[in-house]
Amino acid sequence: FEGGVFDGLGRHWRLLDPGVDIKRVPVCLSAHTALDAVMDLMREHGIAGEEIVRVVCDVGPVVRANLVYDEPATPQQAQFSLPFVVGCALAYGDVDLGRLTPETLGDPVLRGAMARVEMITGPLWDDRDTARRFPEGAHVTLQLADGREIERFAGMARGTTARPLSADEIAEKYRACASPILGESRAERLL
Repeated sequence: FEGGVFDGLGRHWRLLDPGVDIKRVPVCLSAHTALDAVMDLMREHGIAGEEIVRVVCDVGPVVRANLVYDEPATPQQAQFSLPFVVGCALAYGDVDLGRLTPETLGDPVLRGAMARVEMITGPLWDDRDTARRFPEGAHVTLQLADGREIERFAGMARGTTARPLSADEIAEKYRACASPILGESRAERLL
């Protein structure tokens, strides 16, 4: 074979370079970047979810096309709902497998948080370069009860090769997925 097709065989591992994307939370990847931006702002500014009166998520066409359920009725629909995902951050601090239940969907606290989330596609996404470089990006604005507004643009989700999870975060995700099925001690041995 010409062109060095096998030159890297056994020496270059695609799983490491460029690497793989790992979904930090069990929802459509299109929701991750907005969720990350909201959670980062809450953490950095010491803001509790109940202090946020409105969240505006300005997202591109790809995100809008994928996140089609504003008021999800099932856990499967919730996985494709930006109001659900961001609402979980406001109500519970994050979203995980345990939140994808009919009980969570019926929680009035979550429903109130979801009602404060708005998804728009603004002029930012008219710039083809931005839309091409950050197809699942989000510009998030938090409006606070005290009148302040804070905002952030996030181009890539945590867990992508551009923003990889730490080894501890990967282990935490593994435990959250494996322990309910295998039991904690068996999952820990496999880890």
